[in-house]
Amino acid sequence: TTQIGGEIDMFNPKGFTDIAVVFRNLEMADLTPYSGKFAGRKIETGKLSLDLAYKIKNSQLLGDNKIVVDQLTLGDHVDSSWAMNLPLDLAVAILEDANGIIDIGLPVKGSLEDPEFGIGQLVWKALKNLLTKIVTAPFRALGSLFGGAEADDLEVVAFEPGQSELPPPEIEKLHKLTKALEQRPQLQLIVQGRYSPEVDGNYLKELQIRYQLAAALGMAVVPGEDPGPVAYSDPSTQEQLTAMFRERLGAPALAELMARLAPPPTKKGQSAPAAEPVDPGRIAKALFTGLVENEPLDNAALQQLGEARVQAIVAVMTDDGALPAARVARKTTEALKPGEPIAAKLELGVMGKAF
Repeated sequence: TTQIGGEIDMFNPKGFTDIAVVFRNLEMADLTPYSGKFAGRKIETGKLSLDLAYKIKNSQLLGDNKIVVDQLTLGDHVDSSWAMNLPLDLAVAILEDANGIIDIGLPVKGSLEDPEFGIGQLVWKALKNLLTKIVTAPFRALGSLFGGAEADDLEVVAFEPGQSELPPPEIEKLHKLTKALEQRPQLQLIVQGRYSPEVDGNYLKELQIRYQLAAALGMAVVPGEDPGPVAYSDPSTQEQLTAMFRERLGAPALAELMARLAPPPTKKGQSAPAAEPVDPGRIAKALFTGLVENEPLDNAALQQLGEARVQAIVAVMTDDGALPAARVARKTTEALKPGEPIAAKLELGVMGKAF
C-alpha cells in the first residue's frame, strides 16, 4: 500500500513545506535492478516498508526516513561500476534482529537550489554512509545498537603478561558482547589468540627460573602453579642462584658480574663516601636477571599461551549455552608487534561465510 500526503504553504511559492510518503510491504526482489547497480548484489527475498517525512524551509530540505526490511536475503554479486565495495552480508547481519527485521532511521538533508538535487540521491548517499560506518567499525555499530557506550574496545580482550586468565573487567565486557550477539543470530564471533614474544616471553622465562630455583631449594613445586616470589634477601636463595649462574653462564661471567656489583675502591688520601643503604638482595636480583636473559624459551610455549587465551574467551561466550559453539570461531594465533598491548583480537563474521 502507498500513502502520500502534504501541506502547501501559501506564503512559500516553492511548494510543499511538509511531505509524507508511506510504502508498505514492497517486494524487494523487484528492486534487484537498483540493488545490482548501486549495491552490486541481487535481492532474492524481502519486504520493504518506508515512512518518509520531509520538511522544506527556505529551499532547505530536512528528511526523516524510517526504513523497515523484513526477511532480507541477498543474492548473487552483480558487476557494476556504480556499486560500493562493502561486505553487505556483514552489515545485514549486524542490523537484522532475531526476528529477521531491519529497522533503520535515516535522516537526510539537502538544498533544493543544488542543480544536482534529488531525493533518491540524498537517501542513497545517507544509506551508503550508514553502511560504510557499520562495516568499517562493526563492534562500534553493534555496541551502539544495544547502548554500549564503550564499544570501541570490544574488539580486543586484554590479558596480564604471561597470563591466560581473564581479568574481571574483560569478563564483564564479554558478557555484554554475548547479550548483543544473542540478539543478532546471523553474526559469528571470530577469536584470535595473540602473544608478545618480548613481554609474555620474559614472564614465561622468569617463571621457568622460579620453578627451577624452588625445586633446587627443596620446595614443593606443583606443576601449573606459580611457585611464588623469589626471596632475594635470603642467603640460601643467593647461594643457589650463584650456583645456577656459574653452571649455566660460566665462572668468568660470574666474576664479571660480581666485580660490576662491588663498590668502587676508595682512592688513597680520599675519605670514604657516606654509606648509603644497601639492598641485601641486589646481588640475587642481578643473578636472577642474568639467568632469565639467557634462559631458552620454546616458541611452542608462547603459542600455547595464545591458544589458552582463546579458550578462556570461548568458555565465557559459550558458558551455560549462552552462544552455540558454532557461533564462536577461532583464527590462527599470531605474535604481537613490539609495543602492542597484550590482548586477543575479536572480529565479527557472518554465519556460513568463510573468513
